[in-house]
Amino acid sequence: MIRFTRFSVLLTLLTVTGLQAYPAIELPVVAQTSICAPDQTLDTDEYALRDQARVALDNGDLATTVRTLREALLITPQTQYPHNTVEQWLLEDNNGTRIEQLLKFSDKKQTTQILDQLYQITQRLKPNHSSIKTRAFAAIAKSYIVLNQFPSAINALNQARDAVRFVQGTTEKADRLLDIAAGYAALPQPQIAQTSLTQAEKAIQQIQQSDRAVRLVRLATLHAEDENFTKARAIAAKLPKNSESHAIVFRAIAENYIRIKQLGNADQAIQTITHPMQKAIALGKVAVAYERAQQPGIATKRFDQAMAIAATPNLVSGFYTSEMLRRDLVVNLVEVGRRDAARRLAINSEMPSFKKEAYKVILLADVRANEPVKAKKLLSQQLTEILNQQDSSWHRFELVNLINTATEAEQFDWFIQEWNRISKVDFGLTDQDVERITTSHAQKGRHIQALQWTEKLPIANRPVLQIRLKSTIALAAHQSGQTAWAKNLLQTTEQQISALMKASRDRLQREGGDTNEPDDIEYIGVAVLALSYAQIGDTGTTQRLLDRVVKSKMNQNDMQLGGRIDNPFELFREANQIDGAFQLANGSVLPEKRFQRLQTVAGMALAQNRFDMATSIVPRLNSASGQTQLLLAIAQRYTQLKQTDKALPFLAQAFKVAQTIPGEESQFDRLGAEGGTVIEMENDRGSLIEAIAVQYARLKQPAQALKVANTLKEKKTRDQALEKVRCAISS
Repeated sequence: MIRFTRFSVLLTLLTVTGLQAYPAIELPVVAQTSICAPDQTLDTDEYALRDQARVALDNGDLATTVRTLREALLITPQTQYPHNTVEQWLLEDNNGTRIEQLLKFSDKKQTTQILDQLYQITQRLKPNHSSIKTRAFAAIAKSYIVLNQFPSAINALNQARDAVRFVQGTTEKADRLLDIAAGYAALPQPQIAQTSLTQAEKAIQQIQQSDRAVRLVRLATLHAEDENFTKARAIAAKLPKNSESHAIVFRAIAENYIRIKQLGNADQAIQTITHPMQKAIALGKVAVAYERAQQPGIATKRFDQAMAIAATPNLVSGFYTSEMLRRDLVVNLVEVGRRDAARRLAINSEMPSFKKEAYKVILLADVRANEPVKAKKLLSQQLTEILNQQDSSWHRFELVNLINTATEAEQFDWFIQEWNRISKVDFGLTDQDVERITTSHAQKGRHIQALQWTEKLPIANRPVLQIRLKSTIALAAHQSGQTAWAKNLLQTTEQQISALMKASRDRLQREGGDTNEPDDIEYIGVAVLALSYAQIGDTGTTQRLLDRVVKSKMNQNDMQLGGRIDNPFELFREANQIDGAFQLANGSVLPEKRFQRLQTVAGMALAQNRFDMATSIVPRLNSASGQTQLLLAIAQRYTQLKQTDKALPFLAQAFKVAQTIPGEESQFDRLGAEGGTVIEMENDRGSLIEAIAVQYARLKQPAQALKVANTLKEKKTRDQALEKVRCAISS
């Protein structure tokens, strides 16, 4: 009757902190069986941490990424599917693998520690995952090379050479040998690189003719990168002469001649290319090289040749089109300062998406050249194109892209200059847009300029936004070391709250509108100020302002707000400000909402090992079931930290409280018009007592585990619990 073999409230609590809705804490479903199923506790916990790291990386939260990923990797060796972790972080490629994304932004020491962990995990992969193992070691080596840790890279490649011996299938083995060769080619290991390339070539000769071309191209490219141009040409001779594969090889030869500044040889290689797209790409690159070599006449000829090819209609190479070629030629032209030529080429683009990409490249170059007038003109030209579009459904998407471009180019005055025209596109600049722009403006110590800019914005009818912007600027000032200035701005803003509320009421009487706006100023606006104080570290002022929020009219009417996204609790939760979130959760008027929010705060507390706060929440929960689940979560977290002595008292307390859960031992929900769908309850007394028993078994407390399981009254439930306890003991 009970469906659960373990208790994972911690996982649910950690997960729920990322949600706006607050579902009840859940226990995982496990099929009933007389055979001990593998214990998936660690797999689930490891996956949750990995996913948290993935989301944090996507959101640019490097601190959380590093912390949760390292914690996950500590568990990975004990899971059933460690190769999934290896694939997710080393091999899945979406604009670079995740480890490559981490390398761009993370601290060198932290990234090295993560790579070392991944190295150890990869080393333990079994022979049936030899292909993944080989690829992973090659990827690890590549990352070590980026970090200039060459001995570690060589060790990883040596491990890859060992693993590749067990790879099945000639095609798969050829690909993996190429991975290894690419790694050695990036190192000062020419002899081993050539040996690996020779092995790869032999493997390629054994695969089907139809599968050879793409691998021969890669092989020849690696030889070209190793400056063995004779060998690269010999491999190209095995490919059909007028094929794109043949052209790609000679493009690689040309590009590597360019790299070593042998432009004459590069030109000769380009003349061999018959495929127009590949030829144009190479011409663009050699043109840049000639310009840098102080030979502008030849550069102009090569650019003209490339642009003539780009003008050819219906030019396609796989997914690469003539529009993409024009965009890349724009990049080449801008790279050597030929912005006017780039502008002319961009104007002739027929596809809006690539035209905008080309414009962005030119615009940023204008800014770098200290020509903001040209940059603003190009922004306004794009805004006109958006306004002239017949299909208004794309307006918001196009405007967001334009906002991002203007913000990246730091053309903040342009927003004021074009405010009225921007307002004609969809909803114009939303609060989120303006806040994002302000955040960017206030960086690099420009908080005073950002404040002056916001004061010019026509947002008198958006009082909460005014508070948000000043709070954003204050935080940026604090982060640049100007904490006193930041606090002064926050104090001044707080003093303006009453005036903003009065102005809002007066405007409502004159013009009508959202009747909640004056109260929102106190409810959300004051909370925004409190959050800034919390982030600055002023605990006393934070608590004082949150007391005001809790006592505000909007908080007292919390029941009417339903699922408001923009509320003080969410602000503090999203900012991971746990103390403020706790104060707001505890001050929630509606009991159900208070209970849900306290659960969320408990999850945040356990994630940060704030056991004092998590423990203090237990008696505040309004049900024995909720208290039991949180006590179990605390015990589980201590168990994860290998602090069994601290886990056991909480487990004992959980058992004591669980016995007071009212109702039948096993309970059901009936859904549907006539109650035809029966769903077993996940938080009844029987389920939780079973979970406690299993947890005792995992803590190597078999006698207590059996004792707890035997307290269950229903025979079927008790037998099932005892079986799971025995499985846990034997695992």
